[in-house]
Amino acid sequence: MDTTRDIVRRHLAAWRRGDVAALIQDYADNAVILLLGGEPVAGKEPIADMYNMIFSSLFPPDDTVLLISDEMFVEEYALFRWSARSSIVEARNGFEFLRVAKGEIVCQSSGSDLTYLRHAPV
Repeated sequence: MDTTRDIVRRHLAAWRRGDVAALIQDYADNAVILLLGGEPVAGKEPIADMYNMIFSSLFPPDDTVLLISDEMFVEEYALFRWSARSSIVEARNGFEFLRVAKGEIVCQSSGSDLTYLRHAPV
C-alpha cells in the first residue's frame, strides 16, 4: 500500500497537470475538504466540481506554478506550505493538512492569501 508521502506526491503531480480524474482517485468516497473562508466540500463529485472550478478560473494548468515547502509526514498525516501563481491569481502563505486512511485522503484542510491579478476568462 502507498504511504501518505506517496499519495501526497501523486496528488500534487496530478494537481500540477490539472488532472481532475487522477485527483479524485486519491479521495475516499466520503472525503471532506475544509477551506478557510469557504464552505466544506464533501464527497467525490463536489470535490471534482471544486477542482474543475479551480483549474478553469484560478489556476489554469498551462499557466500556473505551484511551489511546495516545509513538508511534514507523520504516519497518516501530511502538512505542508505552498504558494501558487497564475496570470489570474497569486496565492501566498498557503497551507495544506491531509489525513490519509487506507490509502485514501479522508480529510483535507487548506487555506491561503489570494490576490487577484486579473479576472478569469469567461
